[in-house]
Amino acid sequence: MSQSRCDCASPLDPPPDSRPANALCPNRPPPRVAVCIAGAVRTFPQPQAWRSIKRNLIEVFGGVGLAATSPDVYLDLKLLDDAPKTQKEWRFDSLSHGIDDPAGAVCRAACAFHPVHLTLRNGSHTGPARPAAAERGCFTSGFFGHRENLLRAVSQWSSFSACHTRLSAHEARHASTYDVMYARL
Repeated sequence: MSQSRCDCASPLDPPPDSRPANALCPNRPPPRVAVCIAGAVRTFPQPQAWRSIKRNLIEVFGGVGLAATSPDVYLDLKLLDDAPKTQKEWRFDSLSHGIDDPAGAVCRAACAFHPVHLTLRNGSHTGPARPAAAERGCFTSGFFGHRENLLRAVSQWSSFSACHTRLSAHEARHASTYDVMYARL
């Protein structure tokens, strides 16, 4: 699977500001925090989407990274999705809907998080095409009985696993550990 790259050398938005959240417990140091965000980007490049995640998830949660004053952010994002996702009355358009430069828009949004690591995948599904549990006869009915739903779920966990591998390597380099929060797009 091919990957795209972003140049976050000079992001337009400041890094997440977790000082107010960290001030709530003034007599103890803030926790060492990593936030792993994974999934299909769909509406992520829209300012109201990425700013909401930055302010209402990362900044409000607080904490500091291993070498910085705000949580360390790891992004594992998929630029493509097999089809627009639908849920009941909601329809989420694919990334390319109404955006002239989808990859550039994702890069601008992602760089606002000042990520420790950023993976942009040019594919929809990561992980095994034939999950072992399905081979053993599991997930044959209900929501996960639909192959597309199963592959989306496996892909999500494969992205979290890749993110965890990267942050574990960062912990080893800094001889320190994180409290980790996982979130999906």
